[in-house]
Amino acid sequence: MCKRVVFGMSCAWLVILVAGTTQAGVSYLDPTGGWTYLYTGDLCTSTYNACLDGTWHHYDASSGGSDAWDGSAPGQTGAAGVSPAPGGAGVFTEGDATFLRIQDCGDPRDTGWGDPSNRKLTFAHNITTEVSNAASILNDGVTLSFRARIPTTAPLDPIYPDGTAGPQSWTTSGYNIHDDGYGVFGIKQGASGLGVVCFSLAMNTDEGDISADGLTMNKRVGTTVVSGVDSYDSGGVENTLSGFDPTVWHEFWIQIVGDTSGGGTHKVTIWMDGDIENPQVFYVTAGNKHEDAGGGWSGYLVMSLGRTGIYGSQDVDFFAYKAGLHDPKPGSEPQVAGDPYPANNAPDVLFGTILTWSAGEGIETHDVYLGMNFEDVNDADRSDPRGVLVSQGQEGTSYEPDPPLGYGETWYWRIDEVGPAADSEINKGRVWSFTVESFGLPIESVEATASGAEAGMGPEHTVDGSGLNESNQHSTEATQMWLSAGTQPNWIRFEFDKAYKLHELWVWNYNFIVESVSGFGA
Repeated sequence: MCKRVVFGMSCAWLVILVAGTTQAGVSYLDPTGGWTYLYTGDLCTSTYNACLDGTWHHYDASSGGSDAWDGSAPGQTGAAGVSPAPGGAGVFTEGDATFLRIQDCGDPRDTGWGDPSNRKLTFAHNITTEVSNAASILNDGVTLSFRARIPTTAPLDPIYPDGTAGPQSWTTSGYNIHDDGYGVFGIKQGASGLGVVCFSLAMNTDEGDISADGLTMNKRVGTTVVSGVDSYDSGGVENTLSGFDPTVWHEFWIQIVGDTSGGGTHKVTIWMDGDIENPQVFYVTAGNKHEDAGGGWSGYLVMSLGRTGIYGSQDVDFFAYKAGLHDPKPGSEPQVAGDPYPANNAPDVLFGTILTWSAGEGIETHDVYLGMNFEDVNDADRSDPRGVLVSQGQEGTSYEPDPPLGYGETWYWRIDEVGPAADSEINKGRVWSFTVESFGLPIESVEATASGAEAGMGPEHTVDGSGLNESNQHSTEATQMWLSAGTQPNWIRFEFDKAYKLHELWVWNYNFIVESVSGFGA
């Protein structure tokens, strides 16, 4: 979802452009003020200390961590013993869902792959700088939400069982609670073993005490943080929310708070798929798992399929948290406008798009608010329109801005639904937003080759944004530019994946650090 890609040449840098607050859930509205953090499931970079959306770590097993991801995704497996290893993590799209798929295929080391072999996958997101109570957030109260499923559709790599050479055909499998409290979705408080509570979609055939398909979590084994909370640990009371098919998408809203009254360390309250009337309550014991994934963290979110001896997979549409206990609100209300087009927070909306929505039940007319300031659109009403009430009492469920909204602009809009004339009750709508497409968009699929290059100054630096800061100023580091090897003729070539209509060409001169002293250069 990068909006700008930078390219360069031997004595120039260029950008080529061509003409042309996220709501998380489907079943529930975001809490008031939004989530503290939201992973949207559509990014999967592999840098160990800035992976997924750039805010997660995967702490390598060679350093004592719970991860052995090689950066590859399911469906990319090389020949036996040849990288990439089977399984891994990657972003896929099915229908209208773009999601992260994580697959642990077992232990590929027994078939020749060395670490990192994807035999366990664990991602951690630091919350220390996001909340003031990271060391006690589970005890104080926290709200989690995620939408997930156990995958059954391709790509899913074969199984490589621990201790046995693979491959074997993939069997639909979820995951358990493992390694002293880790699971696919969870949160850890404190800088040491102060407690971690996790959840995993699981099948009753998965390892451990999982009596039915559903959402499993830490066992209840007492009122102190301990290690024996995993699905496969003996004793304790199993905690699994069941009665649904975990191989299809489900959305969960979960509250966790310190509470020893039920025989555990924490009380867990779970709502599911838009229901707000029938929460299920469990009492769990927090595990004492801890790893210093980022150095000095005092709490983190965790997504872990981190047990070498088993295999399983999970699809993640989103994962979010907010400090405090927040009650769920259904994603749709009968008398409130819904189904906005453009969708809430939609990027790159076509210039000239007409706004549409679905009417609430028993509604006769609609008030349309549209503006570039959130507070104005949120607070305006008929008595105080603030310049953003652009249509009052209209019958249709569409609105065409005139003139069309500007390129690259972000707009906020709200539809108030008005009841029959007898009472004319006004049902205030939610504020939605979208951003109009830019007049020019970046070309992202570019490969650079050259006649030659000095060591560390290859042509790849001209297409990876090397040396540019947020203000589009360039550094004077020679290794962040391309410099030919001196063999004549010098040339650089850029190859594109298809033909484009050029909108802009941005050029930066080659500026070496000694130029201001030696007197040459621009």
